[in-house]
Amino acid sequence: MLQKLTLPNGIQVVAYHMPSVRSFHLRVSVKGGSLVEEKRENGVAHFMEHILVQGIPSYPTPEALSEFIEGLAGNYNAYTSQLLVSFSITVPSIHAKDAVQIASEVFFHPLFNDHDIERERHVVTNEIKQDMDSRWYIFGEFFREKRFVKQSKLRLKTVGSLQVIDKLSREDILRYWREYFFPKNTYVLIIGNLKNIDIEALLMDYFKDQVSKRTFVGFKNHGDYDLSERTVAIRHDEQLQVNYLDLTYPSLAIVDDLTEKIKESIAHVILGGLSSSRLFRLLRHQRGLVYGVTSQYNRFPHTGYGSVSSEVATEKLEEVLQLIVAEFKRFVQTGPTEEEVTFTKHYLTNGWLMSFDHPSSVATWIESELLWKKNNEEILLPDDYIGLLASISPKSITEMMYKRWDFSKLNLIIQGPVRNTKANREKYTQIIGKLR
Repeated sequence: MLQKLTLPNGIQVVAYHMPSVRSFHLRVSVKGGSLVEEKRENGVAHFMEHILVQGIPSYPTPEALSEFIEGLAGNYNAYTSQLLVSFSITVPSIHAKDAVQIASEVFFHPLFNDHDIERERHVVTNEIKQDMDSRWYIFGEFFREKRFVKQSKLRLKTVGSLQVIDKLSREDILRYWREYFFPKNTYVLIIGNLKNIDIEALLMDYFKDQVSKRTFVGFKNHGDYDLSERTVAIRHDEQLQVNYLDLTYPSLAIVDDLTEKIKESIAHVILGGLSSSRLFRLLRHQRGLVYGVTSQYNRFPHTGYGSVSSEVATEKLEEVLQLIVAEFKRFVQTGPTEEEVTFTKHYLTNGWLMSFDHPSSVATWIESELLWKKNNEEILLPDDYIGLLASISPKSITEMMYKRWDFSKLNLIIQGPVRNTKANREKYTQIIGKLR
């Protein structure tokens, strides 16, 4: 059973009753994240995630907060993405009141003590340095540099920059908090055994005093213009044993029509989303050329991109890339078969249904619905998504790809032992030129 309500101060709430569990999972989020930051403040949202749980009126130290929640056999976590700052807490249902009180204080009454800020500055710095030791950090840096135009906020790292974190002041943190942590930009999700719990009354006890006329202005200044022009980019790295390739192109955004997004999901599953997908069968099962290959999407409010990724030995790189491009071109031109679509519909149906087996995955589903809908729009559940599948045909998927997958901005990014020479760039440019 789903209950949706808006508190008098504008906080949007969705509660979902799961009678089979004994837990109470609460997640509270605000829209923000690195996509609203400027370069000079890159990392303030991530720092906010850390400092929110360093002290609240009821539990002035992080030790006190951890000890109380863990004493209930509960757990909590804060999280930052390009789009959100979130806090979640899970406790036994009999302690629902405690969870709501803690969540309200974390978001609206954090202490922001100077000594906590300085301690977490060292913690965040170490986290960033640890990330920098990973090859994936280097991959991400090069990918963002080549895939997004110079001024794009999509280039910013969610974790932030060392230079910014080193200089962040308490006032910088408070400024960000005031800018985004207000009722009409706050979303509360409650999942679990809610028997005998009056959700509205419980939330009013702890959230009603938050009053502000502010509204979220949206994720401005980003769109398909953030994605760079068609190019091939190579980062030579002799320390790597294989080449990591990413073939990316503009596609659907979060705000696009849901049925169109489901069509895109089907297309990616068929192309490279499973071990039984076209590319995996071709490159792994039939040819033994790669360990893995994937096809997926990445969506932001006003833009998005699709990608095909794999890891390939240098001596097989040209062959693999030719096979990927040829299969991709064939798929886009002729579309999926009826059998492929039927299989993928069954796969998605079962996956969507199983996602409602656990409170945290239910919260993730509902959050993705709640944050991107208007106040009067209905929250759709797995059965609603399944109902949309009936209208999707192979032809409609082909039409979606033709209209929304923009190969004029196709990027090929290769990172590995292959040489970054003019001859190699021209060779790979010619190969991907078959995708238009």
